[in-house]
Amino acid sequence: MRIQSGLLCLMLSTAAFAHPGGGIVALSEHSVVFADSVENFIWHLDRGKEPKRLVSKFHGHWLTRGLDGQLYVEAFQASGGAWSSAAFRLDLPGAKLTEVAHHHDLGALAFAVDHDGSILFQRGPSLASRRNGGESSFRPHPDQPVLENVTAYAWGSAGDLFYADRNQIRRIDQAGLTTMVAVIDGKVLEPRILNATDTPGISGLAIDDAGFVLATVPDLGKVYRVGKDRVPVEMSPSEDGWRATGVAAFGDSVFLLESETRASTSPRVRILRSNGRIEFLSVPRLVK
Repeated sequence: MRIQSGLLCLMLSTAAFAHPGGGIVALSEHSVVFADSVENFIWHLDRGKEPKRLVSKFHGHWLTRGLDGQLYVEAFQASGGAWSSAAFRLDLPGAKLTEVAHHHDLGALAFAVDHDGSILFQRGPSLASRRNGGESSFRPHPDQPVLENVTAYAWGSAGDLFYADRNQIRRIDQAGLTTMVAVIDGKVLEPRILNATDTPGISGLAIDDAGFVLATVPDLGKVYRVGKDRVPVEMSPSEDGWRATGVAAFGDSVFLLESETRASTSPRVRILRSNGRIEFLSVPRLVK
């Protein structure tokens, strides 16, 4: 019940304010793709080019790259739209959507995809793997922790899976051994855009080329980098009422998907370059 309550709180708070998403994938050092759950598009932004709407009438929040190299996106909270409430593979450049699992199959809001196309998600107190309609435990191990509410995933270069369970970041290696990467604490800010509890939640994860773990914590208005010492180091605070909800890395650049706390508008992308330069990518503001 604790897991279900956490998911319900996340869904209710998301529905009440701004509908921010945590999924963003960097395609190059200058371009990204992400789901806009405010205007119901999937966007492709490329520096110096007009923003491109890949898919319309699509209410998605989580978008991720699988270990198989494919892009996947969900519309688990969609109702009455052009697509069913499901997880889809997103094939570029044609933006073809192929359903890979209905939300009833998973019962989770975020997921990862393995090298063979298996969908990894939280089932009760542990991680499960689903493929071709069959379900099994993911990398079972006698010392696996009991999960509460997994909200984000990212793959490491060696095939290790990193995941965020509320304010804890863990890594599970290919043998199934789970280790703690970091615990992030702090006072939850108002307004609460993704969380109805006093425990800060992690909404986005990425692994950079150096092996550092990047984590967005919109409840604190901060982005952290975590190294081998397991100490979260703040790398980018919120600015002007915007909070980072998703993160991606490409080369030595970090891409932050940010939502505005003062109004329900489409997100923007802030790019942090290694030389300290900051660049912005944004979508057109639609007149309603």
